[in-house]
Amino acid sequence: MGLIAGFFAFRGRLPQQFRLFLMTGFLGSFTTFSAFALEVALIIDREQYFSASLYGLLTIMISIGAAFIGLNIMKELF
Repeated sequence: MGLIAGFFAFRGRLPQQFRLFLMTGFLGSFTTFSAFALEVALIIDREQYFSASLYGLLTIMISIGAAFIGLNIMKELF
């Protein structure tokens, strides 16, 4: 992200909205998933397999559930 931010700061001529989409939206999702994967890997490295499985599965299930709830709320509102 630092390389892209530096490029846009000194050379890039793209609109601010595109820069925000690329850096925060696109790259931000990779760093969030990477942090999640690292946490699971560290728990596994400590040989806490049940905790790693529980953490990984619950995180995924709750995230997907929250997305469905959000979609349904917006569907009802609009």
